[in-house]
Amino acid sequence: KLIDLLQSQYDKINDVHTSTDDSELLKKLGIKYGPNPLQQDNLMVTSKHTGKATLIDPTGNILEEYDLSIGNNAFNFVGFDSGVYHLLIKIGGNSITLAVIKG
Repeated sequence: KLIDLLQSQYDKINDVHTSTDDSELLKKLGIKYGPNPLQQDNLMVTSKHTGKATLIDPTGNILEEYDLSIGNNAFNFVGFDSGVYHLLIKIGGNSITLAVIKG
């Protein structure tokens, strides 16, 4: 019985994570980004809308907060350690978190 309960809880969590299609949301928000993983120390994000972006380090600390403008936006990773960073983008009532890998 405990196994069935744990499996049902896992299925609910898994459904939440797989129900959102990030590529569709990126298309809706007009966001393109790269390179990922970073080949140098800059991430380019192109947006069709203005918004806010928050860069979060691998431990969950907020490193920088930016205004996202229409067109190209550069995010500099110089001096940051290797790891997986998150860029939280908010446009209107929508938000998406991009995982960015710095080698």
